[in-house]
Amino acid sequence: MLEKYASLVTDVEEPEKNDLHPKSIRSSKALCALYDNFADDNEEYALKLHEAVLNNKQDHFRGDLIKERQVKGGIYKVVEKQDEY
Repeated sequence: MLEKYASLVTDVEEPEKNDLHPKSIRSSKALCALYDNFADDNEEYALKLHEAVLNNKQDHFRGDLIKERQVKGGIYKVVEKQDEY
């Protein structure tokens, strides 16, 4: 049982060693979270969501309504085109 818990901890702390995600997703914990929660095994969709966040976020965007809306706008553009991925 202890080995199982140790394996789970390794999967979370070191996503690059986790075989549950495609190699392109393993590079970041944020990508793994997007893939797990929103992409439904669609690797390209998770990558597009991640790219939208990175391209639209600004310094200190959390708590700043205008900056948060810019990030949301970038995400909405990807979500609207979800059927293409």
